[in-house]
Amino acid sequence: RRDLSSYEAIAADASIVLGVVNGQVQRDNALSAGVPANRIVGFVDQDAVARAVRDGTVDASASTAPGSFAFVERAADASLVAVADQRAAARGPVPVGAFSTHPDAADLGTAMDGELRRYLGSDPHLAMMARYGFTPQSLEPVIARPWP
Repeated sequence: RRDLSSYEAIAADASIVLGVVNGQVQRDNALSAGVPANRIVGFVDQDAVARAVRDGTVDASASTAPGSFAFVERAADASLVAVADQRAAARGPVPVGAFSTHPDAADLGTAMDGELRRYLGSDPHLAMMARYGFTPQSLEPVIARPWP
């Protein structure tokens, strides 16, 4: 059985090909941990990566831990298993995702921050996220994170 417990473990096994969603941070994380670019395949979305894992095009996919666990739960497919990156915290603070605005749109950024502060963790937010398999506990790092 191959070790898929971290990007470093994947980098150490030359037989593992990793799937990522194009444009997401996981490609850079894998490269930084030593996974060679020729063993990373990009896909248009998480569904495409999951299909590639199922059909053997890639051996694993990289995504956020909460997103992966929720995706696998919704898929209800015994061939898919979510595994948290066991070395993520050792590399530094784990990113949680973000919204951004153009530097010239400071007012918009401030308004967005205010709305997100009000919405994240609210009953409507938690109810919406529950439909996708997220629990309040899995969202805690985002909700409890101090804002600039």
